Amino acid sequence: MIAPDLSVIRNSLAILGDLDPREGTPTLEAWLELISDLSVPESEILPLALAEVLPLLRSDPDRLRIALDLTTTFDLFETLTSLLQLLVTSRDPEIALKAAVLSLSPAAPAEAEPWLRSIADRIEFTAAQANAFRIRLDPAFRPESSMELALHGQVWPGSGISESEQAFPIVAIDELSGPAHTRWVIAADLVQSGAIVRRIPRNWVKTPRPEWLGPRMPIVAWTSEAISRLRAIDDRVNVAQLVVAPDTVDDALRIRILTQVNERLSGRARLRLRVAPTTQWAMRPLEPDVYRLGAFDSKEMAFLGSGSRSVLYKLKNELSPRSVDSDYYWSFNQLVALRTWQYFRATTPRGKVSTTVLKSLEDFAGAPKATRIGITATGSVLIEQDGSFVDHKTGQEVFTDFILLDKVFQPFTIGGGHVPRLLDPSHYTRVHPGVLGGTPTVKGRRIPARTIAELVDKTGIRQLNTLYPELTTAELRDAVNVGEQLLSV
Repeated sequence: MIAPDLSVIRNSLAILGDLDPREGTPTLEAWLELISDLSVPESEILPLALAEVLPLLRSDPDRLRIALDLTTTFDLFETLTSLLQLLVTSRDPEIALKAAVLSLSPAAPAEAEPWLRSIADRIEFTAAQANAFRIRLDPAFRPESSMELALHGQVWPGSGISESEQAFPIVAIDELSGPAHTRWVIAADLVQSGAIVRRIPRNWVKTPRPEWLGPRMPIVAWTSEAISRLRAIDDRVNVAQLVVAPDTVDDALRIRILTQVNERLSGRARLRLRVAPTTQWAMRPLEPDVYRLGAFDSKEMAFLGSGSRSVLYKLKNELSPRSVDSDYYWSFNQLVALRTWQYFRATTPRGKVSTTVLKSLEDFAGAPKATRIGITATGSVLIEQDGSFVDHKTGQEVFTDFILLDKVFQPFTIGGGHVPRLLDPSHYTRVHPGVLGGTPTVKGRRIPARTIAELVDKTGIRQLNTLYPELTTAELRDAVNVGEQLLSV
C-alpha cells in the first residue's frame, strides 16, 4: 500500500481546519476542495491521507465530525483502521455506525466485522442506534419500522427489498480502471445529486455478501470487462447496469453521466439533476460565433496559452493582436493557435515547430457543425468526415501525423511550466470568450478570478465571504488560486 505524502496530509488538515461546520454543506464543500487540483499520485492517496488526519482532529469535535462524514459519504474504506482506533478510546456510537458501513467493503480487513460485533456490548447505543448497527452488519436482520426498512435497503440493495422503500438512489463506482481524480469528481456529482455512493475497490481481501451489490444498482465503470469480476459478488449483475465513463470529464460529460445513471435507476429514488452548469459554447468552443470572440490581455494569454509573456511577444507579428491605448489584446482563435503551437513544441523532439500552425488556426473560421478538428505540424487544419480526416481547404484525405485539438484543450507542461485546462482552468473557474473578454471567472458567475485575488491581499479570505456571500469558501479559495497564478505571470 502506498504511504500518503506529508503535503497531502497537511493540505487535508488545513482544508478541514478552515471550514465553518455551521454553514452550507461542509462535507461536500470539504470534499470539493480536497480533490481540487490534485495530481494523479495525490488523488490515489487522498483517502490514506484522510486516515492519517482523523486522529489529529480528536480535540476538535466539530471538524472531526465533518471528517467522519466524509468517510461514509464517499465510502473511504481506507480510513476504517483509523476509525477502529478512535472507537477503542471513545466508544462513540456514531463512529461505530460509520465503521460498520465501511467494514462491508471487499477491501476492508476481514477481522474488522467480527471485532465490531465483539465490542458492541461495550458501546452505549440507544435502541434506534443498536438496531441501525445490527442492520449494517447483518442483511438477515428484520427491520421493524419504515426508517429501518429504508436503511436496510441502502446498506443491502441486493436483498430484494421493495425499491419503493429506498429514500435515496444508490450508485456504485467501479475502481478496476479509470483515473482516481475523475472517480472523485463523479462521486461528488452523485452526492450533490442526492445519491449514496458505493465504491467497488480494485483489490479485494474478501468477497462481500451478494446483498451488498444487487442487480439494479447503476455502476459507473471505465470498461465493460468489470462485469465479469462483479459477478463473483452477485451473479445477477449485468451489462445493463453499466455507465461507461471516459478518463477525463468536462461539464457536458459529467451531466451526460448523471443522466445515464438516472436512466438506469428505477423506483422513486432518482437523482436530483441540476440545470447544465455550462452553456452550449462550452460543448462546442470552435463554433464560428464563439471562435473569434474574446479580448485576452497578455497575462491571460500567457497563463492560458504559453506560460510565458516573452514567448507571446516573440510571436506578436504572427498573431497580430489588437492594440488599445498601448495595450495588446488577443481573441480566442489566437489563444487556441498559441496553445496549439506550444503543445507541438512540448511534444515534438527538439521542440522545433513551424509558426505556420499559428497562422492556420488564426485564419480558420471555426467548425459550423460538431466535429473533431486536427492540426498537422506544418499547419494543415483537418476536419473529420465519415471516419477520416481531410484538409478543410482541399477536401483531400490526410495520412500524415496530426494532433486533435481536444488534446490542446487539456492541461500540459512545457519547459517545466504548467499550462492549465483551457475552458475550465480549475474546479470552480471557467473561460468563456463572450464573458468579460474571456478572463477566467467563477463558474456560473461574472466574477473574475483576478479581481478576487487582488481583493484577498487587501481584505483577507474571510472578508471575501462578506463581499461575495453567494460564493462558498471553496469557490473563493479556488478563484484566489487561479487569480494569483494569472497575476504572477
